[in-house]
Amino acid sequence: MFQSEYGEHFTITTSSQWVQEAEWTEWFDRDDERGSGDWEKLSDLHKAYPDRLCSTPMDIQAESHDGVPSNETGDVIYKSDRDYGFVCLNKDQSHGLCHNYRVRFLCGKLVRPQASISIERLSNSTVLELAEPAEGWGPGDRLVLASTDYSMHQAEEFTLLPCPACGPTQVKVQGKPVFLHMGEEVDGVDMRAEVGLLSRNILVRGEMEPGCYGNEACNFFAFDTFGGHMKVI
Repeated sequence: MFQSEYGEHFTITTSSQWVQEAEWTEWFDRDDERGSGDWEKLSDLHKAYPDRLCSTPMDIQAESHDGVPSNETGDVIYKSDRDYGFVCLNKDQSHGLCHNYRVRFLCGKLVRPQASISIERLSNSTVLELAEPAEGWGPGDRLVLASTDYSMHQAEEFTLLPCPACGPTQVKVQGKPVFLHMGEEVDGVDMRAEVGLLSRNILVRGEMEPGCYGNEACNFFAFDTFGGHMKVI
């Protein structure tokens, strides 16, 4: 088990295997249907094309010159074997003549190792990147992460965790967000979610006069009717 700079624990799993890659050769046509038939023997092809064919093919394919697979031409195939090659005999055909065939072989490349690595995070926490330093915030404080969707119900609350490795504009919270919260500008519009501190609320109290004063409303009310607005920056 490993630990990141943010204090999160994670595991690393590795696996490896030997991989055999393969590819098909070009099409070969050493013989044709004249004579006793079409003989595309592997030994003869090795002699004719020594540098273009592997010694031990993994598979073989045969087709007529117009691209029809050998098993769909209607011919009786005498042999189609990766170790021997391909043979079609005229004497086996009801019409007395094989099609003209070509063959290709599947050859293996060099065996190479293949490795994979997977990382699994085990801690249930999230690091938030803020636009400005979070001064006065501490472990145990409650935060609200505003919704960046049309639904106000996607606002989420989190508890601050200790994070010695966090920078001035980073905070670590317990848990993972359930909803997607934007963290960037989109097409010139600032879509970043607001992050607010809930643990330190401010209570604003007003004071009322003991009785009504100063206007015609006193003809109807015996208490202070003065109203006002408050702006907090």
